[in-house]
Amino acid sequence: MDLDDLEHNVLDGVQIASLGGALLAVMAGFGGMRDYSGELAFAPWLPAGLTRLAFPVVVRGRRLQIEVTPQDACYSLRDGTLQISHWGRAPLTDGIRHRGLFARGGVTSRRSR
Repeated sequence: MDLDDLEHNVLDGVQIASLGGALLAVMAGFGGMRDYSGELAFAPWLPAGLTRLAFPVVVRGRRLQIEVTPQDACYSLRDGTLQISHWGRAPLTDGIRHRGLFARGGVTSRRSR
């Protein structure tokens, strides 16, 4: 994905596949999001220098908002119920909001796990 208009073609539009790849890298990489046969799991981590990560996910018609900071992860469900896991634990099965600390004491990089 071009971060600057190097080819002077910004007016030609957006590279949707590149944007999708960047979104996947954020959600699956930093968010640690995985789908295990229909069960959504998260193992979030933030690299040094990144202070917050937030993104929405629509799963089976339910909107889940994920927010990760160096101290904790927050999962907010708009309505209904949804089973997810956080670092192997199931923090959210229904309701609106749940805050959970990282399983390994504030994981900030892959090397510190």
